[in-house]
Amino acid sequence: MKDTIRVKGMKFAAKHGVRSEEKILFQPFEVDVEITCDLTVPSQTDRLEDSIDYSRIAQIVQSVVNGEHCKLLETLAGRILDGLCEIVSKGSITVRVRKPRAPLPLTFESVEIELSRKINE
Repeated sequence: MKDTIRVKGMKFAAKHGVRSEEKILFQPFEVDVEITCDLTVPSQTDRLEDSIDYSRIAQIVQSVVNGEHCKLLETLAGRILDGLCEIVSKGSITVRVRKPRAPLPLTFESVEIELSRKINE
């Protein structure tokens, strides 16, 4: 199965990180979600209730990113995965969380964590 729904480049200002300033200052975060599932039925019926609602994906991600503080990007990505598992009954989910301004002493594009889970396969 290679049918895929992607919501890419969701941007947030949030407070996550280990250092004290990361707990009080908003920083940019970016999130991508990729869900691999069977989209045969919605491709034929044209009914949202037969698919996974993109707005629901975005709501879950936003709720987690704007929610409880996480020290690690791994934790943040894991919480997003857990939330998405509530709306995906079968397939796989990949979550990428990027932190473009992570406190590193060098020039870089971003730090990125990617977590993937298979659901009921």
